[in-house]
Amino acid sequence: MRTRTIFLRASKLLSKIILGFLLVIVVAVAFIHLPPVQRKITVALANYLSSKTETRIDIQSIEFSLLGKVSVEDITVWDPDHTKIFQPQKLRSHPRYPI
Repeated sequence: MRTRTIFLRASKLLSKIILGFLLVIVVAVAFIHLPPVQRKITVALANYLSSKTETRIDIQSIEFSLLGKVSVEDITVWDPDHTKIFQPQKLRSHPRYPI
């Protein structure tokens, strides 16, 4: 009888941990899809890419979908001499090959 109560308590604790973990994931995914958060990610990514490539990179916006699709709008890349070298209107991940 005692082992059954220990098993029930352990299973309840494990189910609460799993439910809490899933709740954290859902909240994090919902948080990432908020427009202010996506703007902050856009600025951070543009700054990171600029520092790594030692060029100037401007990104207008980045959009994420729940299915893993990413689209980048109005990205502009300049070389170190301030000459525009790349300016597509929109970059999207392929529907068959999400990022």
